[in-house]
Amino acid sequence: MKKIILAIIGSVLLTSCTSNFYEYPDAYKGFYFKGKYPKSNKQAKQTQIDMISCGFENSYNNINMIDKDINSYILAVQCMQNKGYTDNDSPNGDICQHKLFKDKSACQKQNNH
Repeated sequence: MKKIILAIIGSVLLTSCTSNFYEYPDAYKGFYFKGKYPKSNKQAKQTQIDMISCGFENSYNNINMIDKDINSYILAVQCMQNKGYTDNDSPNGDICQHKLFKDKSACQKQNNH
């Protein structure tokens, strides 16, 4: 019985340590405003506020947003681009030129206008 309890405690500790082993960088750090990285706290905070107002679920990790509703993610990135932001994942500053997104309905609507 003692071995079972130790095994459970050990696996819980091991799982909790390894689940945080790789932390995603804050998503707001991937956006540049007018070509400049948000170096000051004020710029970083404004980028975070703009992300939320554009429809991102948060400003630190939106991987789940891509899985749940990729078109909402695309629209949020387009909103940021319309505000003057660029990001590393959008070829030529247009997320719809990215091979993963170009065939999605949010990009098709953009291409039809």
